[in-house]
Amino acid sequence: MLDTAPFTPSLSPRFAAYVRDYLMDRGINPRPVFSACGVAFESNDETDQPIPVDVVALLFEEAAQVASDSAIGLSMGRDFHYESSSLLIVAMLSAPSVNEGLQFLNRYDKFIDSGITTAFYPGRAPSEFVADLVHEGSAAMGQLNEYLMGFLVQTLTTATRQPVPLLHVGFQHTDSSCLEQLQEFLVVSYRLVIRITASPFILSTLTSAL
Repeated sequence: MLDTAPFTPSLSPRFAAYVRDYLMDRGINPRPVFSACGVAFESNDETDQPIPVDVVALLFEEAAQVASDSAIGLSMGRDFHYESSSLLIVAMLSAPSVNEGLQFLNRYDKFIDSGITTAFYPGRAPSEFVADLVHEGSAAMGQLNEYLMGFLVQTLTTATRQPVPLLHVGFQHTDSSCLEQLQEFLVVSYRLVIRITASPFILSTLTSAL
């Protein structure tokens, strides 16, 4: 018998843990934020139920308001707690190179985060990695999208101990209010643009070891 239940794009419950860590680092009680978004505070282990993308996005937006941080996605990506990493991220960072790490992420993330689609083109010159959020349009995706890109760049920078050679970055924002902060963090040598429908980042080389 076929399952006719509607598909709900979702993310790993670890995303809730990332919001929790961010708020607690700043002395903010995360429980009211979780409660306001209908997210169980204790349900953020990998074995817990996944969280719909729109709910995660709402959690990011609520946390941004409480913390008065208009670039919360960037802040969370930059200050990520690696001890909170999912097994997927640990495995990615175990790859011998950036190329193989991104190939692994592109191949397996869809089985954990059905709300994220990825594509990786290592054969292009320059190479390109694209991550897009699948959502139902009921919540702002800007901060969540910013987090995904900021986290990935910060993770690669930390793992390789050298700047990620970015040539181009696009974000799923509807305005450019935090463009200056993004440019300062990402140090894009070619250009950084705000996009509404896609969020690629393009790298000049993928030979760095993780």
